[in-house]
Amino acid sequence: MTELTVVPTHAESLKVSNLFPREEMDEMLQELTPVMKKEFPRRAATNENLYSYYMTRVKRNLHVALCFSPVISLTATVVTHTRCTRL
Repeated sequence: MTELTVVPTHAESLKVSNLFPREEMDEMLQELTPVMKKEFPRRAATNENLYSYYMTRVKRNLHVALCFSPVISLTATVVTHTRCTRL
């Protein structure tokens, strides 16, 4: 049951520690700089602002579908009692 409780926790914050190596995250943020500057020309391209913009785009565009077998009664109970929200 712990796997099922982890999903809502991460879905709320969308922060998973060490999901990307630092170098990869820096590269992603650098590629995002012109996109953010086009949408928000007055916003400074700091790592904090870029990461915030990145997370906003992830929340807006992330779609997750969880599928469970209705045969297992535990799953049916968890799905029935779990609140589903759109981020």
